[in-house]
Amino acid sequence: MNGKLEAYYIDARDLYVKKGMSLTEISKALNISTKTLGKWKQKETIDWDTARKNYLTIGLGGISNIEELIYGRMKELTEKNGMITKDDLDIIRQLRSLLREMRGEIDIKKAVSIAMDKFTDFIKTKYPHKKEEWFTVIAEFFVWIGK
Repeated sequence: MNGKLEAYYIDARDLYVKKGMSLTEISKALNISTKTLGKWKQKETIDWDTARKNYLTIGLGGISNIEELIYGRMKELTEKNGMITKDDLDIIRQLRSLLREMRGEIDIKKAVSIAMDKFTDFIKTKYPHKKEEWFTVIAEFFVWIGK
């Protein structure tokens, strides 16, 4: 891909993964065919659907948010009359189990994907005149880590 096309690719991926836009919406926004977007969507080792799921659960602080909800709910439950009912305890156990399960799903590729997404945002903001050059390097890196 040339630099300009690579920049469109990164923008399209961001709109899909981070903004939750459909391929049709991205097609209209960037004036790129849905057929091309469909090919791009499957191009990486971590396809866009997986990247979107990772972003929603991890990239937005999903685990931290769930931890806060769990601890807030536990505090709520203990503060009501100073007692926790059996039903309350079951809810707490289920929430803690969910949290442990989510933490177990994090792997190195997901962590790298998140870090690279944040780095891409940084480049777009701080060095917009160099973004095409960096996006090429980032795309090559994603292919490289997939090997």
